[in-house]
Amino acid sequence: MTKREDLLSLGFYERSPYTGSDGQMRYRIAKEEDKEAGTKELVCTIWPGPYSFDHTDDTQKITFRADFSEDGMNEIITWLNQKSDDYQDNPAYGIHD
Repeated sequence: MTKREDLLSLGFYERSPYTGSDGQMRYRIAKEEDKEAGTKELVCTIWPGPYSFDHTDDTQKITFRADFSEDGMNEIITWLNQKSDDYQDNPAYGIHD
């Protein structure tokens, strides 16, 4: 189960993505910014292990977007925990949902 203290402060995501894992589920959290629109989002992507983000086909990844804020980070944590439960319940979890 992912908790807020398991992830880094929002300031970290201003500069760099963060990767982690929960069992066989891998995840990456990064900032995406639309400078023209003046918006920032946290983008969380999950995929099945054992390979890294860059070495996993995009068709095996699921992405969730949230506001670049503490509320957005809490939404990501809730989503990650739900997806982790899905992985635990079904090791052949369908990445295409």
